[in-house]
Amino acid sequence: MSKRTYLALCLSTTKEKWLLDEIPFYCLVDPTHFPRTRSKERIDFLADRWNQCHDAGLAQFPQATHILNVGSQYIPQTTALKQLIDKYDELDCEIILAGNVWGRMQDRLLPYKTTYDTWGYPDLEGFAWRIRQPSGLAQVSSVAMPCIYPVKTWKEHLFHNPTDMDDGIWYNQFCRESGLPVFADLSIAFRRSKHDSNIRQLSIIKRIRITLGVRKRVGKILRYR
Repeated sequence: MSKRTYLALCLSTTKEKWLLDEIPFYCLVDPTHFPRTRSKERIDFLADRWNQCHDAGLAQFPQATHILNVGSQYIPQTTALKQLIDKYDELDCEIILAGNVWGRMQDRLLPYKTTYDTWGYPDLEGFAWRIRQPSGLAQVSSVAMPCIYPVKTWKEHLFHNPTDMDDGIWYNQFCRESGLPVFADLSIAFRRSKHDSNIRQLSIIKRIRITLGVRKRVGKILRYR
């Protein structure tokens, strides 16, 4: 295939500093802030602003063939971003590709990591690990940021939300309408924690109580089988 030209796009409430000089970057700044909730107003606003971001970015960099869609939280995670671009080049076909976003959870005695964005990555809900990170390509129904897709595909299928929020958000709809294979590379890890998200950190006492409570419930189930 012909050489790809990537354009990184970001939507943020403040101007962001891009760290990968070899990749052109455009950030649409809008100070409007919504809490991370499942509200129709929020997702409609974000879908519209992301389309504006694409239009403005592509006006500045019309030579781009592929979009690297990246949230401001992931800009400092340059190693994972480079891995995502390298994997897309390695696969050398027109697909939608993401890594996975692992949230570091501290609601059990021992911290663990699990899929953070279960709305954008519904097929990966429940994936969790402590020591050995899952790896390999998983074909899924949809992914969300950070992800890569062809400019042509976005132009043909502008972001919009499903009528029913139970069917997801603009990322899910885009993946469905695109007709492209959609993959998540579980080896490419983007990360979220209590420091940059709404993940709660419970006290050690509460974590012990929850862990003991889970074990007691499992024990009762096993005894009455």
